[in-house]
Amino acid sequence: MSAHSASPSGLSELYLLPLPVGGQGLNARIAGLQLQRTDTYGNLLGPAQTVRCALPPHVLPSPAFLMQQKLHPSALKDGLSEYAFYEEVSRLLNDPDLVVITWSAHYLESLDALALRTFKPATLLSKVRCVIDLKNLLQVASLCSGTPEKVFPSLEANCKALRLIAPAKDQKAPTRLEMLMRLRRYLSETEGRMSAFAAQPVADRKQSLAKAQQTETPLVLITTTGELKVVLPLRLYGESDVCEALTCQVSMETRVESLDLHQGQMLAPLGILTPERLSGLNLSHDFKEQATKRLREARAQELHGDGQAPTATGIALRLKFFKEQSQADRDYYATLLKTDPRALSRPPLQISKTLRQLAFLFRADNFRGTLISSELELYARLVEQRINVQLPRYVREAQLVAGRVNENDPAELNLIEEILSLK
Repeated sequence: MSAHSASPSGLSELYLLPLPVGGQGLNARIAGLQLQRTDTYGNLLGPAQTVRCALPPHVLPSPAFLMQQKLHPSALKDGLSEYAFYEEVSRLLNDPDLVVITWSAHYLESLDALALRTFKPATLLSKVRCVIDLKNLLQVASLCSGTPEKVFPSLEANCKALRLIAPAKDQKAPTRLEMLMRLRRYLSETEGRMSAFAAQPVADRKQSLAKAQQTETPLVLITTTGELKVVLPLRLYGESDVCEALTCQVSMETRVESLDLHQGQMLAPLGILTPERLSGLNLSHDFKEQATKRLREARAQELHGDGQAPTATGIALRLKFFKEQSQADRDYYATLLKTDPRALSRPPLQISKTLRQLAFLFRADNFRGTLISSELELYARLVEQRINVQLPRYVREAQLVAGRVNENDPAELNLIEEILSLK
């Protein structure tokens, strides 16, 4: 680490790795967050920590996620309730001078899902300066190099490929947080301009998007999976930091997508697609002009309904959640945002069954002591029903994972044995 003791700008960096235990969507679950705070020189500001979130009894984890992260099912019972976890993480992220650095930022959507389930404001990341996804930054560096190199799915695989992990067996293997910090240093040194661009505040990105919307100027989007798209902003949802945009794929197919500005995807001026880079990506010399023309045609269709409008896809979770609710549901949800959760009463009759059950599970999962005996019995039945529905999928996935276990690794064998015993 550098000998500098503080960042003169007042900025600090938070290396953050979520511990997802399932897929995406409203039911996305998280076992916790691994955190390490530093100044902008890389000096540690306190020890690394893990904030644990307990898994409710009616949710089975994904065996594949458990194996990937070496998480034991028994450990998922320990931790804060989702409500208390939100409160703690909200405190840690309540800093406008904080740059969050992560890997595969789309897993941070699990924080949005948790917020929606606990009747909290839309996003835990709205107060931070920005989120940098190092996987996305690697993809951008690869695509812009002129000679694209393979970016691996896992953080460890990329660190090994870049020789950021010593191969010597007698050395202690770095933690994932340490790997994340090594990769950050590497990219800062080798891709300084791109790293600085990725660190621009979300507020500045919103201004750029607003200007692009007003002037109908397309931008380039490079996703975490390395997909390149040309985008034309349609509208901004300021409170939730989401931009709805038309996107044009390399195939010239257009879609309407919601871009979450806290997911670390690179949005850059169209000018970064120089003739040399277009050639290196096997794109035609007039790709930018063709994509711009296609987007403007699609925008006319989207605004005026002329011809076939582009397909809507990729809706941000919090927008999708409220879009699918009735007005009565939205009104009730708004009252819950201002209500002491321990004082929740029975929902009004006009509320949908989905939101009614969400409110009940919120109380049962986080404030079980507020339930009367009949509600405790109902909760027990719900737990049993939900586990029975999930169990066949869990068993199938556990058996598939077991077939890929390294039989010479005692730790892996112990972990898969515990995963299988859950059935």
